[in-house]
Amino acid sequence: MSETMKPTSTVTSETSLTDAAVQAGRDALLAAESSVQGVGSWLWGAFHDRPYVGGIAGAALGFGLVTTLGVAELVVSLLVGYAGYRMLAYGESPGEAIEKTLAFRGGKLLEEVEEETET
Repeated sequence: MSETMKPTSTVTSETSLTDAAVQAGRDALLAAESSVQGVGSWLWGAFHDRPYVGGIAGAALGFGLVTTLGVAELVVSLLVGYAGYRMLAYGESPGEAIEKTLAFRGGKLLEEVEEETET
């Protein structure tokens, strides 16, 4: 052998079928996540622009949930729908919207009723 031609060593790496499957699954999950995130972002914007549609969707979701559980469907679905409307229309947090929805008395919030009784 001449000095210019030195023997080369080849390094082989072991690959497994599971590595390829894991990578393909990860890529598929990331693609699905970005699609769902895009749809969710679009829906949130659409419901925020038209809060009554979000209220109706919330009421339908509440009705479906409560029908499964077998409770007073209409009352709970209306309350969930109204809380959803409050979140979207007034920008309230879910806890605040639920609290104000449950404190609703005679067409007025509890604070308004208290103000009337004081005067």
